[in-house]
Amino acid sequence: MDRSEYLVHLGNLEFFHVKTGCCDADLPAQYFCITMFQIIVEGGRNMLKTIHSTVLSADVEDTGLNLAFCFTPECGDYEHEECVNQPNQEETSLDENLLMEEHWRKEESMHI
Repeated sequence: MDRSEYLVHLGNLEFFHVKTGCCDADLPAQYFCITMFQIIVEGGRNMLKTIHSTVLSADVEDTGLNLAFCFTPECGDYEHEECVNQPNQEETSLDENLLMEEHWRKEESMHI
């Protein structure tokens, strides 16, 4: 399945990253990883501060739909391709994000 990723500049140093994909073609849902973050400068270094991050699913069973774009590609991006795709960029897989989401839900249910 095709996956898509988009980085949206919200103004100042805040951004919104959306990634679409599926874990398994036989599953009835399509997943979206959504992260809002801010670039902060601390001690002369640029760092990313995660404001909010979540994994959501859309029920697409028996619809024949495949959601490929969360934002239209015509909008473009202000950053050059080489700025966005840094060589040492660490990428978290969808499976890791789902495990983290499951962990957060367990943590929240323990505090209720």
